[in-house]
Amino acid sequence: MNRIRVNASVPYDVLIGRGILEQCGQLIIQNGKQYQKVCVITDDTVEKLYGETVMQSLQKANMTSVLYAIAHGEKSKCFSVLEGIYDFLTQNQITRTDLIIALGGGVVGDITGFAAATYLRGVDYIQIPTTLIAQTDSSVGGKTAVNTALGKNLVGAFYQPKMVLCDIATLESLDQTTFLEAMSEVVKYALLSGEDLFSLLEQGEVSSHLEEIVTKCIEIKAQIVCGDEFDRGKRMLLNLGHTIGHAIENASGYTVSHGAGVAMGMSVILRACVAHGLLSPADYDRFCKLLTTLSLPDHYDKASIKELVAISSADKKRTGSTLHVIVCLGIGKCEIREFTMDEFRTFLSQP
Repeated sequence: MNRIRVNASVPYDVLIGRGILEQCGQLIIQNGKQYQKVCVITDDTVEKLYGETVMQSLQKANMTSVLYAIAHGEKSKCFSVLEGIYDFLTQNQITRTDLIIALGGGVVGDITGFAAATYLRGVDYIQIPTTLIAQTDSSVGGKTAVNTALGKNLVGAFYQPKMVLCDIATLESLDQTTFLEAMSEVVKYALLSGEDLFSLLEQGEVSSHLEEIVTKCIEIKAQIVCGDEFDRGKRMLLNLGHTIGHAIENASGYTVSHGAGVAMGMSVILRACVAHGLLSPADYDRFCKLLTTLSLPDHYDKASIKELVAISSADKKRTGSTLHVIVCLGIGKCEIREFTMDEFRTFLSQP
């Protein structure tokens, strides 16, 4: 089992290994704080797969626990579902001496984290991510949020978990499409960090290196988060491909998954970087071949660049009249640049 320390304002450990779900109750006790009651928030898909395993582990650790399942999918990351979570916490008399667990993928992690941050002005919570995107990215760093009709993650809070438990075995239950789309976040980390991870992915044997890949991604994110916990500087690098990716998700009515959106978003940005002489054609070619190897999409043809940029105007990375955009100058070399919305549209519209 690998252990990574995230030295945020409230430090915590991320544990990565196999068989962690069965041990989660004992691992929570070993983390040092005793809780009166535990509330597990999950979705209806994950509940069937892992709900009983987690509840039995908590019971063996002599923890009183209750479980609440929301509908799976991005559309559940909204205020009406959040209100249902608040009602469940209230009905079960969850207090500040208790613990909330987010068991599931990015949607469950984001909305549960936001509920924990805001219910009673803050209740301890733990992330138990069960998808590749959640394990490599969204469960670490303390970003919590819900969507609005006009954009993704526009309402949220920075609220660090007390612990993150990544059971690699849960990734084996993912269907092939979901798994491969999630590899877009791993490709993002490879573009940010350089040859070590990028060349590993180019080998194409990702299923046999899952624990190593998840560990590397979390190490990269932990280092960035610790230097910029509240997303005012270097942490923005983690948004590579996300501005356009989120716009694509929104334009599709969230029928395009987050992973697919990020892959398409990175493709749009990297093509523009090549057109403007910022990125070499050779590095872009390696990126394109990697997307092909991982069966990731590289374009979205149901909305124009003009339409996607218009949606991006509501992006949370916008400051006044400018938008912070991550550009790629090479594998392992990305930087933050500011564009006005007109400049961003022009930048992306280059052939």
